[in-house]
Amino acid sequence: MRNRAYLLGIAGVVPFWALALLVWWLPFSGAMWALTALSFYAAVIVSFLGAVHWGVLLATEPAERALIPSGEKSRLFWGVVPAILAFLILLIPPPEVRLSLLFIVLIATWSLDRRLLAGLPSDWSYLRLRAVLTVLAALAILAALGGLVYTLG
Repeated sequence: MRNRAYLLGIAGVVPFWALALLVWWLPFSGAMWALTALSFYAAVIVSFLGAVHWGVLLATEPAERALIPSGEKSRLFWGVVPAILAFLILLIPPPEVRLSLLFIVLIATWSLDRRLLAGLPSDWSYLRLRAVLTVLAALAILAALGGLVYTLG
């Protein structure tokens, strides 16, 4: 299952990089379309990240939940925060602003998740996979924003 998770995770990063490269290759109107598409895709991915906390709670027995470092209520709350933030960010008009804010949320959720999920069994490689995927997605967002600067320049 671990190999499948890595393969699917990497497949999920492909749209980040494909759209980031389109920002560099397309003329301005196409680059703006690619930035918009990338911001929508990033919002979907950010929304997905919070669900892990619900999954951790639902997959554990009540006695095991006591071993989870943060409380059950805070995990359920945190599980919906990325989705709400992603939705609100999508309401902001310029795609480059949306993408910049989603970059911040992506990094912030990774940072918080590293603390909240630190108590998981050591053989569970989610945090390692999450680190790789977050770095790849974040670099693609930065590349896309750099492509916009290049297109405008």
